[in-house]
Amino acid sequence: MLALDTGMWHPLGRGFQAKYVSSGHLVFHAPYVREGELRVVAFDVERLAFRGEPVSVLDGVFRSENGGGAYFAVASAGTLVFAPGGHARALVRVDRNGRRTPLVDERRGFRMPRISPDGRQVAVTIDPRPSQVWVYDIARRSGDPLATEGHSLGSAWTPDGRRVTYGSRGGIYWRAADGSTAAERVRAGTSYPQQWSKDGQLLLFNLDHPTNRFDIWLLPRTADPRPLVATPAHEVSPRLSPDERWLAYQSDESGRREIDVRPFPNVDDGKWTVSTGGGLAPVWSPSGHELFYMNGTMMMGVGIDSRGSAFVAGVPAPLFDGPFETGSANFDISPDGTYFVMVEADPNARPTQVHVVVNWAEEVKLLATSSRQ
Repeated sequence: MLALDTGMWHPLGRGFQAKYVSSGHLVFHAPYVREGELRVVAFDVERLAFRGEPVSVLDGVFRSENGGGAYFAVASAGTLVFAPGGHARALVRVDRNGRRTPLVDERRGFRMPRISPDGRQVAVTIDPRPSQVWVYDIARRSGDPLATEGHSLGSAWTPDGRRVTYGSRGGIYWRAADGSTAAERVRAGTSYPQQWSKDGQLLLFNLDHPTNRFDIWLLPRTADPRPLVATPAHEVSPRLSPDERWLAYQSDESGRREIDVRPFPNVDDGKWTVSTGGGLAPVWSPSGHELFYMNGTMMMGVGIDSRGSAFVAGVPAPLFDGPFETGSANFDISPDGTYFVMVEADPNARPTQVHVVVNWAEEVKLLATSSRQ
């Protein structure tokens, strides 16, 4: 709170979009608890301080993905206006036949999941912005925050599974997956890590270039970074094949987003377009004999024959469809190749209605009072 007469700031507590209501309470958005949750706390106007602990009063308020604001307003007399919905997506386990089961119990603004090398954990970006990176334990079905400062997103596991590398304001960072160490900057500048080589000596990352847009770069542990695929086109989501002889990535060089493959590390020795009719975010099967990508909400698979120096791609075929998030890099495959981790969209998580609650200040007063009893 800012005191206008003195110009002094008074820290009150954690939260966003605080509104004072006539019942003597502050209502605010608490996305650190749950996306779209409103909380209330009694407020001492004289001391400029909370009285008691905040309690939940409403869940399921829509929150904008890019702007980050929750869609609600409270009049001074206590009338509430809000749009229901939410930034609610689900992390789901999907087999090759499209059968899906929830991977974790909560629904949040998940995107860009990455499975750990041992298949026991998933690192995932959580919106709205400023985004965070969390690590979820699959067996326990629960997660813990790893990167919450600034706008953190994307993640790449080190080959030993001990660290998660992610992009944030100011560069690329890594941190122990269990949060036991402080974040350490690996590289300065706006860039987003994608994948470590098997020996942990090379990091593929996307560089946000001012003229070329996104390019694919390579960061050796013991040398300066260098461009790998840098053209006027938009090249993102690089993935090395399991034998590290081929580089698959998403490009819009043709005027449409497609999946291209080049030899690695000699990327100028050839190029093949694997997808037909558009493609997003390639992921190799653990055997290296298949390449998967999204076409809209459809999961596509294509057989790969890369014996010797030749590279031959088969005809892409649909595996399954569903209400999946279609943004780039929104799925991964398990280390044994038996299932995918997908981000399932919530068809109801869009603001299609506006609710008005009159005399809501009285309800707030009752809820806050009952919580103290």
